[in-house]
Amino acid sequence: MTRLTHWRGDNLVTLTDATLANYLESLFESGASPASCSLALAALKWWCKMTDNPPPVGKLVYSAMDNIKTEGSERGRGQRSGITHQ
Repeated sequence: MTRLTHWRGDNLVTLTDATLANYLESLFESGASPASCSLALAALKWWCKMTDNPPPVGKLVYSAMDNIKTEGSERGRGQRSGITHQ
């Protein structure tokens, strides 16, 4: 959640489907694997559940994740950098 708020520069209350899709795509482009992008999405969904906020997950996020998984399979094994605890 820290990475996402740092990337956005504000809180997560105003997070939209389009913004989340852009974040996941930028995470992938920075070298994260499709599994790491899925983990980031799962963490956001968990945070929304714990704070009684509806998750901003819609068609754009699912489309972005489909593209990430397709491109990631062509990338091969491994990734440039993993997700670390901050």
